[in-house]
Amino acid sequence: DSKLRTLVRTEKKLLKSFEKEEYIEALEVYALPQDFTIAAFDYNVYIARSKQVEFDHILATFTSEVFKDLDQERLVDLLKRFIVFKSGEIFQLSNLESPQIYASKANALTAFKTLSILKEITK
Repeated sequence: DSKLRTLVRTEKKLLKSFEKEEYIEALEVYALPQDFTIAAFDYNVYIARSKQVEFDHILATFTSEVFKDLDQERLVDLLKRFIVFKSGEIFQLSNLESPQIYASKANALTAFKTLSILKEITK
């Protein structure tokens, strides 16, 4: 179900799923500006939790403006609680090159022209 919903409606649906003990394969949350046109490109923040590929992962993407004020260490520590953490990265990549595809390891590193790995994270 890929409809846009408010955070309140999403939270209600998620809580119902928890109550029913439903398996949640993926969850995506966007913080969109009022004047957005296409959610996949115009977001301020995008966070996704996925079990749809061979390894579970969380992807958190931010505009440059949001990222510069972010407490990276605190965010990483928080997100690590929701997966079996083995390793991670903080990277910079144009959203036009799809950070989601990079995070899913679907393409070779050479496919991403704007990729810059800022930090490798290990246990």
